[in-house]
Amino acid sequence: MSDCKEDKTGNISIDKKFEMATIEGEWSRFLNINDICYWRQDEQQCIDMKKMDYTIPSDSHFRDDLILLKMGLPEKSQEAKVYLEEKQRKDKALRINNKK
Repeated sequence: MSDCKEDKTGNISIDKKFEMATIEGEWSRFLNINDICYWRQDEQQCIDMKKMDYTIPSDSHFRDDLILLKMGLPEKSQEAKVYLEEKQRKDKALRINNKK
């Protein structure tokens, strides 16, 4: 689009005839649209989470690394996390190789 201009800082300006809204923010802190605040991190309230009666076996609560971390064993937790990540990488490689 020829009506877009980028300045030295990387900000892009668009000719006003194409502007639909002015949006500003930071994904983890706030969102303003046309100077109206739609979301602010410091104004959000956490929802009380309720544990379900039944949790499927693949739920992240059952990950070995998280269980070990909760038990106060950070070194063992890290080992379990690395093992899981390596397994995931091997599984991904198998999926990719199987597509060929």
